[in-house]
Amino acid sequence: MIILLPRFASPRAALAVQQFLERGVDRWKGFDPTDLPEAIRFAATGGRPISAPELAAFRTHLVTLATDHGFGTSDKADTASFDTHTAAWLATHALLQSGEALRDDFWSFVGCVLAPDIVHWRYGKLAERYIGGIRNTFQRLWLRAVALDRGAEHPDRWGLVRGLTEDALVQITERTSIGGDHTLARAIAEVWHRASTTHPGGLEARTRRAVLRIRVRNEIVSLAELPPDELDAFITAVFELDEPSTARATKSRAAKYAATPTRAAPEPSDPVPAAGERDRPLTVVEAADVIQAAAKRLRLLSPTALVALDKLRADNVRLARAERNAINHLLQRLSDQSALQRELDRLRKAAAD
Repeated sequence: MIILLPRFASPRAALAVQQFLERGVDRWKGFDPTDLPEAIRFAATGGRPISAPELAAFRTHLVTLATDHGFGTSDKADTASFDTHTAAWLATHALLQSGEALRDDFWSFVGCVLAPDIVHWRYGKLAERYIGGIRNTFQRLWLRAVALDRGAEHPDRWGLVRGLTEDALVQITERTSIGGDHTLARAIAEVWHRASTTHPGGLEARTRRAVLRIRVRNEIVSLAELPPDELDAFITAVFELDEPSTARATKSRAAKYAATPTRAAPEPSDPVPAAGERDRPLTVVEAADVIQAAAKRLRLLSPTALVALDKLRADNVRLARAERNAINHLLQRLSDQSALQRELDRLRKAAAD
């Protein structure tokens, strides 16, 4: 059964943070799992609300992790190690394996009600670190670990969480189109981690340029659908890394991906008009089906282009700018396919009407 987690809506959470910071951490009454604020809510259905002992245990473990790294002691705080260990613990915690952990208002509860003292130790008076969102003290760690988890079978499961710099983690995990895709986020992090040994101290600007290029490219082609070696080759190429032992192979594989598709007739799985039907006017639905099958086979079908194709099928030509750009780019990439000219021309007309 799913355990329903407490939810603390943003307006009330913001007020709670303001009051906490005005009074000071020394006047905080502490966390009482049996006496939650009146504004706390749970989902009406779908499981059972978390129990007080479970909340108490969650708080106790967080305090233990923080104390081990300098919280509440005179020891120098080791915040980087705290972040790594807490991220790993949150990502594997049984309570956080359902969709409940995806909600910002749950992390507002953790930051504002369950552990504001730990947030204060870590970030002081920065309100955004208490309220749910990608800047929340604990939510950001959970998101990082989920995105960069190498898997339980890996000998260094959390090496990427530990090894990446703060700037690299922000660039990868705080970009929704990247951080929300485990395959793509981990692939970028692996290339960065590998490059950090050959380009120490010189990756910040390079990473920002590479992530921008990856985000643009991912709007056109679903990069996560590429075979692992081609995805690695593409990311290595956009990072502009000079790796002598692999540079030639990388360029070759990246060029294979980036080049315009070579001429090829539709495969048997593609919808092909029956003999004698070439003179019949082609419908948008028929053209879209053929183009989608060919694009999928050639690994050119991005999520945005797929949405555009579905809209054209439904006779809905009010495409958003990104959708129109994606479909036009797709048709251009397929323009060398002589066997598809009727379909390409039909979709170009439909998109332009």
